[in-house]
Amino acid sequence: GVGPFVVTPAEYTDAELRNAAKIVVVSRLLNRGANCLSSQALIMAKDWPQNKEFRDILMEECKLVIKDPVYYPGTAAKRKQLYDAYAAQGKATVVKAEKTSCTATSKAEDDEED
Repeated sequence: GVGPFVVTPAEYTDAELRNAAKIVVVSRLLNRGANCLSSQALIMAKDWPQNKEFRDILMEECKLVIKDPVYYPGTAAKRKQLYDAYAAQGKATVVKAEKTSCTATSKAEDDEED
């Protein structure tokens, strides 16, 4: 159940990007992420021209999705531990779902801004 979503680099319409983003967000946040069958990673080519556009749409969709209540006890603490571990590595982009929004962090992007 850890298979990634893979976005194949191509030229997509806005509707196709939005549909893909909805699928990623809804499947990932279903049951607050406590779903063994949902993908745990999103893989995109860095040099894909629509990379930033897709990420922006992904964040928009993340803010729109209705969040289910957490079912399993301790889920929030485990999610924070996982987020902190990946964020500390500084190599991968980590999307952190909050109560009403999502944020993305990427060490590579932070370095580019310096």
